[in-house]
Amino acid sequence: MEIVGRGFSEHALELLRARPEVASVESRNGRLTIDLHETTDPAPFVSLLVQEGAQVEEVHRGSASLEDVFLTLMEEEK
Repeated sequence: MEIVGRGFSEHALELLRARPEVASVESRNGRLTIDLHETTDPAPFVSLLVQEGAQVEEVHRGSASLEDVFLTLMEEEK
């Protein structure tokens, strides 16, 4: 999932990373990419970010690209 906004604090990112359904979190240029282990409702993630002071403008659920799937499979084989 991708979340667009401002004010993503390092503490908020660590809280997201600590959630069991989250595989990884990356923040770049006002875009937060959250990779999940399974399909999950985005509401708790948005709520957590807002509680931590972030301003969320957009939330996009996306499907993984072929490259993302390949990289995930390669990571799992290691």
